[in-house]
Amino acid sequence: MMNQKREVILRELIPFPSELDLGKFHRFKEKYNELLTTFKNKVEQIVLDDTIEKGSELFNNKVEDLKLRKDELSAKMNESKVGSIIFGSICGIIGAIQGLSTAETPGAIIGGLPGFASAIYSAIKIEKAEDIFDQSGMKYLALVDKRLR
Repeated sequence: MMNQKREVILRELIPFPSELDLGKFHRFKEKYNELLTTFKNKVEQIVLDDTIEKGSELFNNKVEDLKLRKDELSAKMNESKVGSIIFGSICGIIGAIQGLSTAETPGAIIGGLPGFASAIYSAIKIEKAEDIFDQSGMKYLALVDKRLR
């Protein structure tokens, strides 16, 4: 009975890709082993709970909740950061360069360097998918969607 519950949950959450590079998949599992463990624990909480029967409304709601959380994380990981980068970073760099170029004294140039350095730092600090915080246990699957498909 528990295996059937586990199979249903995994089938609903993990659409298996038609072509899979096993070497790449193995490296992925090793790199994100902690997230895989969190995901497995989340699934096992449902599987081992005797009050949640396979096919019941509660079971279906739990699986649907996990799918929604995975989809939300996948969407967040795939959001375009282009607008933020262009406005926040490029404009900051241009402003800092303009400030430095209009400075007439060495003291003014040195005073403008922290702003310039900050603008450069902002431009190169782009949030990676791995940095997104998640407590739902679905981050592993969202990364599978992003990295392996």
